[in-house]
Amino acid sequence: NRPCRGPRSKAGTTSPAPGCSRPRRRACGCHAWAGSIIRSVPSWPITIRRHQMQPACCAATASSPSSSQRGGPWQTQIVAGRAGLESDDGDIITTFICKIDSVKLINFLIYIGFAKYEFAENMFKYIRVVDNVVKEETEETIQGFVFHFVRTKLDEETSYDVEGALMSGVTKLFSNVLLRSIPTKKIRFYSDTKDSCCDFFKNGILKTTPNEIKITQYSELGETNIWANQVLDSEIRMDHDGEASDFEKFVEMISRDESSDRRICFETAIGYLRHNFYNPSILKAIACIDSGNGLEENPHGRSGKGLLINGISKTRKLALIDGKNFDPQDRFSFQNVELDTQIIFFDDVHKRFDMEYLFSQMTERYSSQEKNKKRFQFQRESNPKTAITSNYILKGDGESYQDRIFILMFSNHFNKDHKPEAEFGRFFFYQWNDEEWQRFYWYCALCSQKYLRHGLVEGDMSEYMKRRKKAQLDEELIDFFDEITLELRAADESKNIRFKLQIGSHESDIDNLGLVELYSSRLNQQKKAKFDKEYKPGRFKTMISTYCTAEGLTLNRSGATDGRIRINGIEFIEIDNYSKFCASPKVQTSPKQLDCVSPATSTK
Repeated sequence: NRPCRGPRSKAGTTSPAPGCSRPRRRACGCHAWAGSIIRSVPSWPITIRRHQMQPACCAATASSPSSSQRGGPWQTQIVAGRAGLESDDGDIITTFICKIDSVKLINFLIYIGFAKYEFAENMFKYIRVVDNVVKEETEETIQGFVFHFVRTKLDEETSYDVEGALMSGVTKLFSNVLLRSIPTKKIRFYSDTKDSCCDFFKNGILKTTPNEIKITQYSELGETNIWANQVLDSEIRMDHDGEASDFEKFVEMISRDESSDRRICFETAIGYLRHNFYNPSILKAIACIDSGNGLEENPHGRSGKGLLINGISKTRKLALIDGKNFDPQDRFSFQNVELDTQIIFFDDVHKRFDMEYLFSQMTERYSSQEKNKKRFQFQRESNPKTAITSNYILKGDGESYQDRIFILMFSNHFNKDHKPEAEFGRFFFYQWNDEEWQRFYWYCALCSQKYLRHGLVEGDMSEYMKRRKKAQLDEELIDFFDEITLELRAADESKNIRFKLQIGSHESDIDNLGLVELYSSRLNQQKKAKFDKEYKPGRFKTMISTYCTAEGLTLNRSGATDGRIRINGIEFIEIDNYSKFCASPKVQTSPKQLDCVSPATSTK
């Protein structure tokens, strides 16, 4: 009910509406209802009668025969006034005046599943939870949901008036100030266990364990929840034809060359990236590297690295990072990494990419910050897995490098002149039919099963390590180290050798030179002058360490806590071949011996 205001006079004052005997600015809705009807039926001559203009029910729900049968709590959320107006021909015209109650609107949003989720200290996101499925929302999507609800749940006449009320108060009703009053809800998200991995479909859950693959129901989630993007837009079937998928054939082609078959390495790596379980003892970055020629100076690419990761992204949410332009000093480098991200993919990293920085992010947890927003850090159990593709040898050395990276060597089967679409006669993914997708989903589950049974299976890395050694060391240095370690590499038993790193200034015995002097004496005059000028003990030891890693030798095993060996003030270098004779037996990498239970025999 608004004050009754008639036409405005030239002096700026108002007089009562025609036919209204009430004083100015008193509660009377005559002109408001009249204006509403005149706007909707402008051609009708309207006669306003004051006594008929009183609201029939100011707190009643706007309803109609069609809407009253729908039921549900939303009928109590709209406060409306109804007025009857009589036209000249005796007809009664009905219209509505709608007002949205902010408190009831918030209660309505809570009833249908909206809440706030505190994902970090004093950091919230709007969410909606329906049947254990959590969807991230924003002010805009909440507004869109309410408008869609009004249009679909109310009859046409009522929804028109309610939409008008919503639009008139949209700035207030859907502002962050009001929506912040939605209470916070504690959410416990589902994660895979050590011995299980799940894929979520519209009709159920495909659960993989070391011994079986079966379809279960969402009731198994219990009190846990999943993100909406984890539910794949497809239904999983048991009755697929069992033939090999295009993706399975593709993996076989990129993992096999003339000298080795690394298929089991690829399949367990796929299973690892798909396994949403935090195991602090297995934190690996899956690095996809070409095995072709010219890696260091003329990288060719086009071997299928990106297509493999793209396939994994069809079942797990992936955040793409431009590896060529990645800057670890930029605090917004991970701004496209979201709460539900499961894999962070560094695409086509450059030769100077800092692997040590990446290892620290994997160990200490990734953090993300969007512009104009606070920085948040992932919880350990939800920290994303890491994948990398590169046409170069990845920079890094030492135990941390070996313990935190898993190399996948891609064959030369595909290249710029022979692409997968030419091999298979169609493009991957968007030209697949439903049967091909079923084969793909079941093959991914088999990869997860192989990982759960065998872990990450490493193949023969000798080729990569040799090329890595060649990429980081000068040829003269490689020849020099080959010569001084020849006895160790050829020995049929464990032994070690020890050299002085560098002779002191007081020593002049030419037969007792250190490694530095020995190497310098073999260089030509130009290279010797450059080496003597740029030489640093730490850098020389790093080069020795790189060589030992490539050849399976160990540097300074008996050194002190700082890794250095000193005797009478002189630093020594010790190299041994113990790992060659004391290493644990290699895992058999034959795909046949590591094959897993097929879906046909593992399900009922």
